[in-house]
Amino acid sequence: MDAPPRTIVQPQIHLLGRLEDVADLDLPWQKFSQDWDEAPVPDSIGAGFRLSTDGRRFRFEARSFLPPAQPAPGSACGVFMEELWTRDVGELFLGEEGSTRYTEWNLSPHGAWWAQGFRSRRIRDPDYAPPPQVKTWVTQGTEGSHGWQAGLSFPLPQDLPVASLRLNVTMILGHPLRRYLAAVVQPGSGPDFHLPESFPKPTLRSAGENF
Repeated sequence: MDAPPRTIVQPQIHLLGRLEDVADLDLPWQKFSQDWDEAPVPDSIGAGFRLSTDGRRFRFEARSFLPPAQPAPGSACGVFMEELWTRDVGELFLGEEGSTRYTEWNLSPHGAWWAQGFRSRRIRDPDYAPPPQVKTWVTQGTEGSHGWQAGLSFPLPQDLPVASLRLNVTMILGHPLRRYLAAVVQPGSGPDFHLPESFPKPTLRSAGENF
């Protein structure tokens, strides 16, 4: 008997006149419906993300209600740091239609970040350098009963039109017991988010448009 189809969250990107306008808008959070093992994600976890762009910069926010937040040791707001995925982390995989190249962005509860370009699946681009003017922030406590909420924004490549974006959003929560969440659960027997050929085309929405 065939397994039932997975319920997925189709990533939505909100288009803004200016990226700064996001502070004045109540953009909806997108929730993860299932983890990698197809177990439902309770609303009490509050795991979610928001995506927005003005065509020049891209903004990614992640949150979880699970207390306490478990950021990677040594992480701090604005710090560039590898291996954030060893603890709580939000991840954005950003690719382009018709290309195997993609960039992985990591965001910790403390607002630390990391980015790496890949030529193809898990093959790092040795010439990649993170873009300048990356901004990160924390808008909710990183410890205690309120979980965490953090965000980052970065400039998009000038030759990458928004309509060509392909992406997936993922989260890893908990330590040592780990839970792997993905907006779009990709093919495979184990958690592996590095599948650029399966990155979906996001739905573009104008600011204020309902889901």
